[in-house]
Amino acid sequence: MKKTTGKNESIYIILLVLSYTDMDHLDEQGNRYAPYFKGQWNEELLLAPNYLCHLMVYRSELLRQLGDLRPGEGAQGHDLGLRCALRRGCPA
Repeated sequence: MKKTTGKNESIYIILLVLSYTDMDHLDEQGNRYAPYFKGQWNEELLLAPNYLCHLMVYRSELLRQLGDLRPGEGAQGHDLGLRCALRRGCPA
């Protein structure tokens, strides 16, 4: 979204809905291993593995609309990502 201030300046407003990160592991000696570098938002890929994984940041308004996390046995984050994609509230 672009907003003009009237002084030949433009302000870009980014409407972030969901943010997710790459993932890495550390062994007992502090060495990194098994990096998981993630690409752009991919609704089809989301139907298979949980590539969003553990660190996800959602707009609170979207969480209220989706109903937050559901009780479960470890797949709550994947479920929330799927509901976000189905609602098309996340970037495509």
